[in-house]
Amino acid sequence: MTLKDISNELLKLSSSIYKIFELLTGRTSFVGYRILMETTSENNTSGDLQRPLDFLTYKIKQTESFLLNQILEFARNHYSPQIIHEAWKIFQFNRTSEFINDNPHNGAFIPWFVFHWKNREWIQPPYDTLAQHFSAENQLDPFQKEFLTQAIRQPFSFYDVLKKTSDRTLMIRDLFLGTVCQVPLDEGIIHCLPGDLLFAHSVRIQNRATLTGYGQFRFPPIYKKWVFDLRKEIKKRHSFISYGLLSFEYEEEFRSLYFDLCDDVFPQQMVSSSSRIKVFYTVSDGKKAFLALKELSGDTEAPENRAWNTEKGLFQADFPWTDCSEKNQSLLKGWIQIRNQQLCIHYESSEEKEFMEKKMTPYFKKKGIQIQFHPHFSSSSKRTQPRMQIPGYKDANLDQKKDASHQWMNAQHPILDQKSPYEAAQTPEGQEILTALIQQFERQPDLESFPLHLPTLKNGLNLPLIQ
Repeated sequence: MTLKDISNELLKLSSSIYKIFELLTGRTSFVGYRILMETTSENNTSGDLQRPLDFLTYKIKQTESFLLNQILEFARNHYSPQIIHEAWKIFQFNRTSEFINDNPHNGAFIPWFVFHWKNREWIQPPYDTLAQHFSAENQLDPFQKEFLTQAIRQPFSFYDVLKKTSDRTLMIRDLFLGTVCQVPLDEGIIHCLPGDLLFAHSVRIQNRATLTGYGQFRFPPIYKKWVFDLRKEIKKRHSFISYGLLSFEYEEEFRSLYFDLCDDVFPQQMVSSSSRIKVFYTVSDGKKAFLALKELSGDTEAPENRAWNTEKGLFQADFPWTDCSEKNQSLLKGWIQIRNQQLCIHYESSEEKEFMEKKMTPYFKKKGIQIQFHPHFSSSSKRTQPRMQIPGYKDANLDQKKDASHQWMNAQHPILDQKSPYEAAQTPEGQEILTALIQQFERQPDLESFPLHLPTLKNGLNLPLIQ
C-alpha cells in the first residue's frame, strides 16, 4: 500500500468518525466538513451531487436532518402513536385513513407535521407545534434554535424552478412572495427542469436556503395558472403578502391546491378522494362567526383550549358541526375551521352542505355577520383545466409556423382571461403566465411538427423571464 493509499484510508476513517459525532450530537464540525470536502473532491468523477457544498449550507443540511429525526423520536416518546395518523388525515383531507411510510406525499407531510401542524387536542399546551415543544425540553445550540425558529415561521409555498446552477444548487422563485433563492440539490429535485412547479417548504438562514420538504410530484409549467389565480384572489383581500399571512390564513388553501394539482396531473397515482366537500368563505368577524356556528351546531360544551388561540391577536378555531338533538345523539355533520376572517367547512355530503348553508346564511345575517363564498378555493367547484388551443397544423413549413404564431399572439385566449398574448405581455402577471405557456410549448415531444415557431413567439412578446 502506498503512502497516498494510507492517507486516503485515514481520511475516510476520519470522515466516518465526524459523521457519527454529528449524527449523535447535532453539532456540525468544520473539521468534519473539510474532511468530507476533500474526500468528495478526491472521488468526484462528474455529476451535480458529487460537488461539495459550502460550509454554511452543509451545516444547515446537517442541522435539518438531525432535528427532523430527533423531533420525530420526541413525538413517539411523548405522545400517543396515533398522533401521526391524526395529523396525516388532516394533512391530506381524509383521503386515506392511516399514515404509511412509502406514501408519495411524505416528503411534504413530515416537515408540515413537525413544524406547522397545530392541534389543541393533541399538542400539549402552551406549545403550538411539536417543534416548539421539543425545543422547550431540549438543550439546543444557537444555530439549532435559529433553524427551528425559521422552519416554524416560513410557510409551505409554490416555487417556480428557474435554473440549475453549476455549484450544485437549484435556483427557485417563490410565486407568492417573489423571493429568489438557491437550494442544494438532492435526489428528489436533481431532475427538475426550468419551468417546473414545486410545492415545497424552504428555510432561509443568513444568505443560504434549503428545502426541508417538498411534494414528490413536479407539475408542468402550464399549471402555474392555478397558482396565479390563487395569488390574485389573495391580493384582492390583502395589500401585502407576508410569511405570517400565508402560514396562518392560507396554509390550508395551499395544501388544497397541491392535492388538486396531484389529482389533475397524476390521477393514476392518486388514492381516491374522500366524498367530503371542502368549501371556503370569508366572514366579517371570525369570533362572532365562531360563536354563531357553535350555537347553530349545538356543540357548546367544547373545551376552550381546543377552540381558542388568541395569542398575538390571532383568532383560530377548529370544531365539529354536530346534530345534538336527542334523535341523532351528536351525529357529526361536518368540520369547521376558522383563521381570522377565513372560514373553511368540511361537509360530509352535498346534502349536508345545502342543509347547513340554509341555516347558516340567515343566522349570520341576524347576527350582523357578513359572509362571502369563494368558489375558486373550494373543492366543490372543479378548477378549469389549463388548456390552450393552438392554431395551424402539424408538419407546417417555417412560413406557415410564423403566420400561425402571429395569429396566436393576436387571438384572445381563456387562459389569459380573454386577452391576447400581446395584451397580456404588458403586465408582470401576464408575462408570468405567457412564460409558463412557452415553457410548456418547449416540452412538446416533437418540436419539429409543433405548429408554432417558438423564436417568433419569444421575439414578438419580448418576455424578460425567458430571454
